[in-house]
Amino acid sequence: MGATGLELGAIDLAKFGHLLLNNGTWKEKQIVSKTYLDEATSFQISTSHVDNPKDKYGYGYQFWMNDFGDYRCAGLFKQYIVINKEFNVVFVTQAYEERELLNLFTSYVYPGLNSGWVFDNFTLRNYIHRFTENSTDLIKTEKETRKI
Repeated sequence: MGATGLELGAIDLAKFGHLLLNNGTWKEKQIVSKTYLDEATSFQISTSHVDNPKDKYGYGYQFWMNDFGDYRCAGLFKQYIVINKEFNVVFVTQAYEERELLNLFTSYVYPGLNSGWVFDNFTLRNYIHRFTENSTDLIKTEKETRKI
């Protein structure tokens, strides 16, 4: 079955998202037809009848339309690739989660981008690593201060 069984890590999901964000181009080579992607990632089918409020904005060819524009890929257990061309952003989640993870994007990331927040390509792991590397002296000072 074409709709099941694909297993990708978050980095590979993000790479696929960038292929989509760049209209089918990867490393300056057209991999997927832009014309096809324009059609596949646009409203084709009404989904106003579905239960999930995030899924009521329509469906393309294997792509869900978003309430804030553009589209997303949606996998089992809240695996998402959100494409937002307005801010040139790919947002990926990969989790086994009952809560709606799209709310992370619609409630925090998108409003932040609209407010002029600067974004980068660091993952949470990168930030934690950067924090630990740059915080050794601060943590040492804090420990010494608490002993007093």
